[in-house]
Amino acid sequence: MAEEFNEMVRLLDTDIRGKLQTQHALTKVQGISHNLANALCSVGNFDKARKIGELTKDDIQNINQEDM
Repeated sequence: MAEEFNEMVRLLDTDIRGKLQTQHALTKVQGISHNLANALCSVGNFDKARKIGELTKDDIQNINQEDM
């Protein structure tokens, strides 16, 4: 079963290119620094080097939740 790849990901009211690594992509959202992006990846158990376009819809919803 092939993974679905999204060219654009809508995250916290920001459009992000799917080819960016997850940690770097999170910093594209206003207010998220590299340290906070690192913490979000650690808490959410996301691979920092994985492309954000490879994340599942559930993963994106988890990031969008305020109480993550």
